[in-house]
Amino acid sequence: MVHSVVQTVTVVVPNAYALEWASVFVIEHMEANENRWPTPWADLKDEFDRQVESGHAPAPTWQELQSRVVIDWDVNVDSLVTADPNTDPPFRAIWLSDGTNSHWEGFEPNRKVLEYLRSVRCTEYCTFLSRQQLNFRSVIL
Repeated sequence: MVHSVVQTVTVVVPNAYALEWASVFVIEHMEANENRWPTPWADLKDEFDRQVESGHAPAPTWQELQSRVVIDWDVNVDSLVTADPNTDPPFRAIWLSDGTNSHWEGFEPNRKVLEYLRSVRCTEYCTFLSRQQLNFRSVIL
């Protein structure tokens, strides 16, 4: 019993926070950089600093985040969008370095990235469709 409490407090919970933060940083980076995937950890440092300064807690240290989380820096964003949303996770671009799968319920990091990418793609596609409909209407009128 004591071991499981210690394990939860020292490993499971910090891992869940680290995965949450890493996925949020990846998404924020993509939002600010035309949906380009970050390439090294340094690409996410500004997002980390902003979160720490805003007081969102509990914050892992920058070193702890990098030691707990692995990010595939060679991801092709276009291939992520086509991932099967029914698999869990839909792809493996962000994961824990210890091989466990500790994440908050409803906050699996790869699924969050997929949801973001699909919402962006839909927005871009919907904007394209709206423009096409406006052009079509102007031709008819």
